[in-house]
Amino acid sequence: MKQIKWSVFFVVVKILFLFSSFAQYNQYTQRGLLEKKIFYIGGGKIATADYWSLPLGQFDCTLNKFFPGEGNLNIEVSMNFALLSSGYVEGTGYGTRGKAEAQAQFGIKDGDSTKNLELSEIDYVYKSNEGCMVVLTNGKKFPLFINCEVNNLSVSTMKLMIWTYDKTYNELKHSNDINTISAFSFTKEGAARALKALQ
Repeated sequence: MKQIKWSVFFVVVKILFLFSSFAQYNQYTQRGLLEKKIFYIGGGKIATADYWSLPLGQFDCTLNKFFPGEGNLNIEVSMNFALLSSGYVEGTGYGTRGKAEAQAQFGIKDGDSTKNLELSEIDYVYKSNEGCMVVLTNGKKFPLFINCEVNNLSVSTMKLMIWTYDKTYNELKHSNDINTISAFSFTKEGAARALKALQ
């Protein structure tokens, strides 16, 4: 009888584990990530991935959302932001009014103004003692921010979640998580410059 109870217990634990894994990666596999090569540095070496998500951390921020019968309201939310290989920064989380989603962009503070960055303007991004720094294709360097509505959020961590394309089943499959990367670029040359800057 005890063996049966333990067997049931382990089956329940396994189901919960599978469900949590599915929930963690489901938003990517359902929507699908577009192919965009990223060159990243981990362990002092350059590697590449084609389908990926780059988690940028969890932030407390303010969003302005429309609610029927109430109009636009400012709500406090806790959001996880990530750069997706589809080419945009996505925020997902929960706040005072339940689940919340937001679109964002990378940005820099240049003097008193804040400027949004296109990915094509980025030579490379690297992690430093002051947080994550972005070096632009024109050679200028700035602290990297996430601009989301009225929020300017300083990026200090970078992880990488990697998927591979399964031609047999025509779907993306989660492949690997890298808990810390020190730099990334969208070009091989940019990654080489980032590696040199880190040495």
